[in-house]
Amino acid sequence: MLIDLSHVGEQIFLDTIELSKNPVAITHANLREFSSHARNKPEPIVRELVARGGVIGANAFPRFLPGGFDATIDAFLDAIDSLVQVVGPDSVAIATDFCEGQDMDYWHYLRRLHGKIPGAPPSVPRPDPSLRGLDTGREMPNIEYGLRERGYDEESITKILGKNWMRLYREVWGA
Repeated sequence: MLIDLSHVGEQIFLDTIELSKNPVAITHANLREFSSHARNKPEPIVRELVARGGVIGANAFPRFLPGGFDATIDAFLDAIDSLVQVVGPDSVAIATDFCEGQDMDYWHYLRRLHGKIPGAPPSVPRPDPSLRGLDTGREMPNIEYGLRERGYDEESITKILGKNWMRLYREVWGA
């Protein structure tokens, strides 16, 4: 079983990583130091994850990036850069957290679901509140182009775009 700690707090993370015999993942979050959102993870947590062989997937959902719903793909590439600067390219991956194809009823449902929780998300400005430049899955190549423009080498790009996830899957599942 691959354990995903994206939606847990720091103590649960520390307890789980201590008890797990296998590496764990944070499948969709960014550094809290990069963008202050409760779901983003503090640098010491990410360092501990990586020290034990885990992978973190950079989150492209606008709420977890500077600029919120006005964010562009550049903010997502900045999120990737911030993770790579802290832990290197061997443990960073892509996690879009896309909700492509959802209409406003879906977003109203989420608002009702989270409405009683302190810090609940505000209503979204439009259906598919995605990043400009990464509006749909068809624009996924823009991530590769952006990483290349920022000077990432081919090996690092390949790892970030999927090879790091595959390493983790093989290690945990033996696949």
